[in-house]
Amino acid sequence: MESSGFIYLLCGCETEHDACGSRILLGRRLTGILTANGERQARNLAVYLQARGVTDLYTGPSRPLVRMTGILSQRLGCRTTYCVSLHDVDVGCFEGRDPEQHHSCGDRDAGLYKTDPLVFGCPGGETLKQVQQRTVKFLNALATRCNGQRIAVVVHKYVAIAILSKLMDIESARVREIDQTPGCVNVIRTVAGRSTVQRINCTENSFMLDVEDDPCVVSLNMRAASAL
Repeated sequence: MESSGFIYLLCGCETEHDACGSRILLGRRLTGILTANGERQARNLAVYLQARGVTDLYTGPSRPLVRMTGILSQRLGCRTTYCVSLHDVDVGCFEGRDPEQHHSCGDRDAGLYKTDPLVFGCPGGETLKQVQQRTVKFLNALATRCNGQRIAVVVHKYVAIAILSKLMDIESARVREIDQTPGCVNVIRTVAGRSTVQRINCTENSFMLDVEDDPCVVSLNMRAASAL
């Protein structure tokens, strides 16, 4: 009989970029650093993960994620594996720009990106469908290999959105409705290599009291459409 495990999909904690409310996309190269609040969020997440017996951490190679997982692994006493498959979205010519400013890449390309990011994505970069392919393939392999274990996967906001939209089979028009607050937890149950989303966007105000073993509770925390 296959035992169930859990993947705790964590959205990166608050960075200076998040704190100032900037709409500029950082991408893979213009990465920010954690704020004092972001580091506090990471310490709270460590308490949450420790209470649930998390044994391994997986993350992408960007600076804020490396810092965040460093705080987590120190508290948990477990190893961190850095994976290119979990890298942030390649935002192409949007990097360092506000995607709402069409002139940065041309009205047509920016308009297509806003209409259907899964198919058209960032001009000169990845589509969310491509992000889904590389990340969900990795998660599925991880779920099979780590049968019955509890592990944490730490990613940037839009990578989390890509993963959740694929696992929850959310249509392209609603992808922008998925909310991911800095430092939030998404709970994914795995059985026999199959993954089911149980909770999304559990913030620190609620996740410390969250009972993810209750299969009857599924929170689909969606928001009004806004630009990715």
